[in-house]
Amino acid sequence: MEALNDTSILSWNIRGAHNNNSRRHLKEVIRKYHPTFLAILETHVPYARLSSFWTNNGYTPVHVIEANGHSGGIWLLKHSVASTTTTIIDSNQYSITLTLTHGDASSTCTCVYASPNPTLRTNFWNYLIDLSLTIVGPWMLLGDFNETLLPSDQRGGIFQHTRAGIFANLMDQCNLLDLTTTGGRFTWHRNHNGLRILSKKLDRGLANVEWRLAFPEAFVEVLCRLHSDHNPILLRFGGLPIARGPRPFCFEAAWIDHSDYSALVERAWTSSNHNTTTALNNVRQESITFNQEVFGNIFKRKRHIESRLKGVQNYLERVDSLHHNLLERNLQREYNHILFQEEMHWYQKSREQWVKFGDKNSAFFHTQTIIRRKRNRVHRLQLPDGTWSSDSSVLQYEAQQYYKNFFGGNQPNHDSSFYNGLHPTIDEEGKTSLLRPVTKEEVAAALNSMKPYKAPGPDGFQCIFFKQYWHIVGDDIFNLVKTAFDTGYFNPAISETLISLIPKIDTPTTFKDFRPISLCNIVYKIITKVLVLRLRPILDSIIGPYQSSFLPGRGTSDNAIVLQEIIHFMRKSKKKKGYVAFKLDLEKAFDNVNWNFLKSCLHDFGFPDETTQLIMHCVTSSNFSLLWNGNKMPPFKPSHGLRQGDPLSPYLFILCMEKLSIAISDAVRQGTWAPIHISDNGPRLSHLLFADDVLLFTTAKTSQLRFISDLFSRFSDASGLKINLSKSRAFYSAGTPQSKINKLISITGIRSTASLDKYLGFPILQGRAKRSDFHFIIDKMQSRLASWKNRLLNKPGRLALASSVLTSIPSYYMQIVWLPQSICDDIDQITRNFIWKDSNNKGIHLVGWNKIARPKQCGGLGVRQAREANISLLGKLVWEMVQSSGKLWVHLLSNKYLGGPNFLSSSNSSSGSSTWSSIIRTKDILKDGFSWRAGSGSSSFWSTPWTTLGRLGSLVPYVDIHDLQLSIKDVLSTGNPHTQKLYTQLPPSISDVINNTNFKFNDTIDDAFIWTNNKNGTYTTKSGYNWLLSLRDPITNHNPSHSWSWIWKLRLPEKIKFFFWLACHNSVPTLSLLNHRKMNPSATCTRCGLHDESFLHCIRDCEFSRSLWNHIGFNNLDFFSNLDVYDWLKLGATGSNDLLFSAGLWWSWRHRNLMCLNNETWSLSRISFHIRAMVETLRNCFSPAPNDGSIDRYIKWNHNNYPCTILNVDGSCLDSPVRSGFGGIIRNTFGHYLAGFSGFLQGSSDILLAELYAIYKGLLLAKDMNIDEFVCYS
Repeated sequence: MEALNDTSILSWNIRGAHNNNSRRHLKEVIRKYHPTFLAILETHVPYARLSSFWTNNGYTPVHVIEANGHSGGIWLLKHSVASTTTTIIDSNQYSITLTLTHGDASSTCTCVYASPNPTLRTNFWNYLIDLSLTIVGPWMLLGDFNETLLPSDQRGGIFQHTRAGIFANLMDQCNLLDLTTTGGRFTWHRNHNGLRILSKKLDRGLANVEWRLAFPEAFVEVLCRLHSDHNPILLRFGGLPIARGPRPFCFEAAWIDHSDYSALVERAWTSSNHNTTTALNNVRQESITFNQEVFGNIFKRKRHIESRLKGVQNYLERVDSLHHNLLERNLQREYNHILFQEEMHWYQKSREQWVKFGDKNSAFFHTQTIIRRKRNRVHRLQLPDGTWSSDSSVLQYEAQQYYKNFFGGNQPNHDSSFYNGLHPTIDEEGKTSLLRPVTKEEVAAALNSMKPYKAPGPDGFQCIFFKQYWHIVGDDIFNLVKTAFDTGYFNPAISETLISLIPKIDTPTTFKDFRPISLCNIVYKIITKVLVLRLRPILDSIIGPYQSSFLPGRGTSDNAIVLQEIIHFMRKSKKKKGYVAFKLDLEKAFDNVNWNFLKSCLHDFGFPDETTQLIMHCVTSSNFSLLWNGNKMPPFKPSHGLRQGDPLSPYLFILCMEKLSIAISDAVRQGTWAPIHISDNGPRLSHLLFADDVLLFTTAKTSQLRFISDLFSRFSDASGLKINLSKSRAFYSAGTPQSKINKLISITGIRSTASLDKYLGFPILQGRAKRSDFHFIIDKMQSRLASWKNRLLNKPGRLALASSVLTSIPSYYMQIVWLPQSICDDIDQITRNFIWKDSNNKGIHLVGWNKIARPKQCGGLGVRQAREANISLLGKLVWEMVQSSGKLWVHLLSNKYLGGPNFLSSSNSSSGSSTWSSIIRTKDILKDGFSWRAGSGSSSFWSTPWTTLGRLGSLVPYVDIHDLQLSIKDVLSTGNPHTQKLYTQLPPSISDVINNTNFKFNDTIDDAFIWTNNKNGTYTTKSGYNWLLSLRDPITNHNPSHSWSWIWKLRLPEKIKFFFWLACHNSVPTLSLLNHRKMNPSATCTRCGLHDESFLHCIRDCEFSRSLWNHIGFNNLDFFSNLDVYDWLKLGATGSNDLLFSAGLWWSWRHRNLMCLNNETWSLSRISFHIRAMVETLRNCFSPAPNDGSIDRYIKWNHNNYPCTILNVDGSCLDSPVRSGFGGIIRNTFGHYLAGFSGFLQGSSDILLAELYAIYKGLLLAKDMNIDEFVCYS
């Protein structure tokens, strides 16, 4: 397609082409951009009136659609010197479709001017859908679509979700992508009295995947708006020339697959005299030479093998030759090897981690890589002096200067002593943990915690390199890390960093619209990972309850719940003195942290000097090199900031923010800061922090706001962190007078708002949750599950992506609010359609949604239904409320409403917040899954819901004064009947329940409520979801003897496992199934014409299939006698000939499709050849590697908590034969083996019984060894 790279099309809704301003501006645009084609829209006049104007400017008409008065009109013109050939395919009043041809390159283009009338526009969308079915190859659409796609495409006015959904459906049906746009977010503006009141992105470029791949550098540029209310847009097929510069080295994961590469790494590494920096440089140089001289270009080798294969196959069509048959087989093997390397290449570059590698998804990885590159490529920006530039060299220079000044510029002199009061400090145990000697196990654990294909640092080596060759590089890496911890120093070259610019918005316009992300070397990240793994357990004792970021057991939802309650309280508050909530944005927070302030924080929190020295060396030793459009710029030295991308940075940042938190809490204690009380006995709320998101709460008083302003001014001077006033907002309570609000705004400079909109991604609701509050979830899912991905992925790939999207997008928002049912239905529908429907929105839903939503071991795919997932996630909040955990939000809600064990019997409050209503609604569904577990029995007999009847005190008219203080143990410890101890009169039904209840009490543990669907009694999202499914679908009560887990454990590609799963559900689309669903007139097999085409007939019993099975060696009569699909497949797939059976099954189905759909009939020898080749491939790819040597496996032995003898036990169970096993070992305090045992329980699959029996056997063994004191781990 390179012949068309010089082509450009300029589209402009000009709002009348004949007036002087239009012609003057057209001349200027032509002079400046020289477009190959012009698409002039909404012309208002006949073309003849401007024909001489176009001739004089060098353009000739390609096709003209005249305007109807002031409505419509499309003029398509071509530059007279352009050599591109055009052929009109179709046209109507809203579009012109043509083919552009230059040499061998060809592309279909549609120029669009959609009707402003929504009804007519819908008809036009249907026309485009029909048109797409006739187009083959690259297709692009450009023009004025008169519709927005996403809420971010509009500023002002009301976003029309319904119309946007119809437009999105058009893109899905036609497999269209929104082309990269630069130069501005909006293309249409409506002004009133000189003020802009509404802006939208109505003009855009769309293209199918073929066009995007054919023109990977293409982008749409939004040009300066002139007299029209629309901006002109310019599409350049080949993009703009990119200034070339040095490109950073990048390790190719496909090299690992080459037999010679491991020896190369070992040779290069060992020649470095144990210097890690030198070793990596040696490997890099050797790898570059290896790639040029040995490995070669994957794509060239692929084309070469394809050419040879074609020649051999053509020869075999004429001559039978054993030599050429063997040659074809060897070439096929080599071709499969190259395909594997190609897939690894694109998988590595795509940065997609959710999809299963090894399932031939190369086309998807390639497309995703191209799209990601274009999203991050910068073509046009507004420079700091206000001018716009698209010159690549100018942009590159300005970017280097901007970020060099930003990171390396001197900050004003800071007073690091912001707050000198009392600080929590690290205790002696924590200091010992930080200073203990580094072990190789720690280093290996740090490496293994990193994902293998994350972007590399300046040295170019990804984590996969170090994991793959750990046996070569491990000792040197360990010694480097150990030296760094011992001395607080390492070679600064290790901490060198690449700065990658990630756009914050879809169409960045200035350098401020990019987020600088640091790409650190893996060796450096290992050092900081080890430091982080030691630091995380200690921080919980230092960081107060008002920060909830990056710490175990704390999350985004904690703060969001508290804020939702505060806003709910403030909306109902009528007090005129009022309250105010500030949502502050810290400007470039991580990048502005002052290093002196950081060092003072480490000192104040009691960090050892050695640790402080290492941390500060990590922070200050780096040099930055900017990555600009793939070029590595010259390095520069930063003077402040924490690197976003360094594992250590988030934890250092929250230490800095804890300084602020301590100062605020101290001000509250001293009475100089008035916090908000939303309940009488509840916590006083002054602030919430999550990384750089700051929330402040106080009374709306002048004195308060002056104090806060002064406090933040001093904090800013010390830390370097400044408030971005333009992005910060203040929310005032309902009763605050407007005159007072205006006065307070003048003090703080922070504008007021009627809604805080979102916090940490969660919508802050106003009243009941509405569909419009959560429609953005649907938009995000539709974007992630776009139809073009559907076409490039097989069904297991679609399933993996759908599961990933469900996990990452809706699940996040489901944590704290009950989603509207319509949103849940849409989530389910989007997921179902993505899995089953193809790119043309056609496809059969082969298995019912309720079956898909089951766990995999119960015959499902593990995809969760939205409503049940929502309830199970909210169940975590119910569990926290029942257990009265120490979290701030639990304390808040318990005091405002009701908490603890009595929570399960509470009811919803009409004045409760949306979060509380969601929790109560969830509690009412899950409460039957909770039960009371007796401990000491000290809970109140009357107010604790310890029976299935609930709280007994609410079931009787009154409680006798003698019984008021009775505990459960007081009553149930007496002899039968238990009620003889009571003075209170009870109905007979209640007395029967009490008298028939018996507990064994244990004074060493507390009474508690437990979750009955989990053996350890703790509620989890998974156990909650499975419990909900069991209510609706009893089959999900798992029966180990009929588990489907065997399918997913097969050593096969995911697509074949998926085929097995379909077959076990009798849902393979045979003619029998299609006839049953009224999709085919006959169920009779078209190959033999004798029997209905069931699955077994199609795959095994039809004479064509039977002869194939006989040919490859399955000729036992028992093989054809089994009539149960599930049993036959399980027996074959888990038997001794498992790979041959699976390959035969796959090719039997493929050959059936070739015969029935393509009218192709292959010989048995040819099919057998493909089956044998597939078996060999499966054996090479999925068989376990031979154990040709010992492999170090590091198992952490923890003896810090209990310095005594340890008993480790475990139990497990098998489905068939039904039995459970147990075992255990006894070790001394240093982890050395003392004794062990094992055994099994025949006829039992109870895992809990196996665990208990293991403990029993361990106790007997310990008794025999005279061990009186030990700790047991199960």
